[in-house]
Amino acid sequence: LQQAVQVMGIEWHEDRFERLETRGLGVRVTTGQGRALDAVLLVGADGARSPVRLAAGIEHHYTPYGDMGVVAHLDIGLPHQNRACQWFTGDSVFALLPMPDTADGPQASLVWSMPEGRAREWQALDADAQQAFFAAHARAITGDRLGPLRLRTRPQGFPLTLERSAMVAPGVALVGDAAHRVHPLAGQGLNLGLGDVHDLLDVLRTREPQRALGDPRVLARYRRRRAEPVWAMSLVTDGLHRLFGASNAPTAWARNQGMRLVDNLPFLKRCLIRAAVGD
Repeated sequence: LQQAVQVMGIEWHEDRFERLETRGLGVRVTTGQGRALDAVLLVGADGARSPVRLAAGIEHHYTPYGDMGVVAHLDIGLPHQNRACQWFTGDSVFALLPMPDTADGPQASLVWSMPEGRAREWQALDADAQQAFFAAHARAITGDRLGPLRLRTRPQGFPLTLERSAMVAPGVALVGDAAHRVHPLAGQGLNLGLGDVHDLLDVLRTREPQRALGDPRVLARYRRRRAEPVWAMSLVTDGLHRLFGASNAPTAWARNQGMRLVDNLPFLKRCLIRAAVGD
């Protein structure tokens, strides 16, 4: 991103957001180094704990899952063939995402959603104990489908939540995790954020000539445009989380039969993939 900004000749400030003032239909941002930056529109793309969202007073709803997403970079024993793999264990979701090979061999990114207490215990171990814990659990979960798995980096965790916001305020629009968060089990958080950017740009590009970029009526269109896809993905990911966390036999049986049905129907699988990427 920084390289692209430099190529396009866009001014880059190596600084931190400090506070926000609304000025007419625009805003003034004060940075940590005391600089004042005026803009007709501020786009908050500053993550789940968004200081921009807080400073703009944008309504925000937060529901914790009691789980933590633990991420790490892995060496894997067998080629991943550019496929992502995911295992549901009842109280956790174990996902391996393909990465480019290195001189050390095939690589993958780990996203392991697990109860928060267990995640913190794992993170508190020394490096050797972390490796031993991971190797034992990874083999039991994956059945060595990708061969032996080894941590290249220490596991880092973040609490998992379901979040939504009003997304806009005069002169301010939120995108990505600043605007909403969903459970990572379907890997759709990034796609939702890219959809935010696409729809925001489209709304701004097609606004009436007399309306400023930060006009509340223009930004309200962006909020309405994103309401349905964000709600739908939140409903799906939260439902899947509850479904795969269910332990009673009838629900587990129905869930597993449904997954087998999808796996055996390529047309249905392609439809689900197209829906996931917003095609």
